[in-house]
Amino acid sequence: MRSKIKYITVLGITLLIACSSTQKKNTQEDDSVVETVVNEDAFTSSKNNMLEKDNPFEIEILRYSTVELKQRIGKADPENIRDLFLLLPDRFAFEFSVDERKQMLDGKKVGGGLEMDIGDLDLKNQYLNFQGNYTGNWEMCANRESDLWLFAVNYTECGEYCSTMYAKMFSYRNGVIKELKYANLAGYQDLWPELFFDYSKLTKEQIEFIEQEWSKLTSLDFNLRVMYNLPKDGKTIEMYIDNGFFEEMPLPYEAFKLVETDMWE
Repeated sequence: MRSKIKYITVLGITLLIACSSTQKKNTQEDDSVVETVVNEDAFTSSKNNMLEKDNPFEIEILRYSTVELKQRIGKADPENIRDLFLLLPDRFAFEFSVDERKQMLDGKKVGGGLEMDIGDLDLKNQYLNFQGNYTGNWEMCANRESDLWLFAVNYTECGEYCSTMYAKMFSYRNGVIKELKYANLAGYQDLWPELFFDYSKLTKEQIEFIEQEWSKLTSLDFNLRVMYNLPKDGKTIEMYIDNGFFEEMPLPYEAFKLVETDMWE
């Protein structure tokens, strides 16, 4: 059996539902660090977070005061993805400052040589992405239950092949942003070859090669190589790997599968 979880909220508390059970393996890990204070007037760094000690899968990274929230978004709490975009730590938004992001929301290009602006902004489905002079895709999406927001940020960069630079799930409530590390963005704690490859379109030799190489992959490999398309319909996330995943043995394009699943419960 393989495991997959979904982020849901019950009475405003983040919970996770296991769709099936198995031992965790190939669990995605990262080296996220708590955001340090760059501008004391913009935000405060989280310190002495007791919940973090109790639950290593929810890491507090930012804490805004009411004054700071009103400075950033002009209100006491975010109401949509526009507001959440302004509350993101700079490092998850190409290091654009809050003023630059406000310019982007006003339809202007920022970033000097990058010349980036907002591409899609869908308030109904809570989706936003960048467009501009860069090779890849930056996007975010959100879902709200009462006073709890869940939101994701996904950045893929492409060269010879595409890689995920970061794919993060966050929560927001009462001025506090936490990074959630229960599973990857599609809700998977385990990743296995048949999830991404249609074995019926591969030879026995190709299957054996995939399974041998798969067993050698590290958590960092999975963080880089597994990619996502966040839901533009407010619901369905796509997960896939680049068709150049295994350079040593080219595989037929039609053997690569696109994993589609509901992101929110």
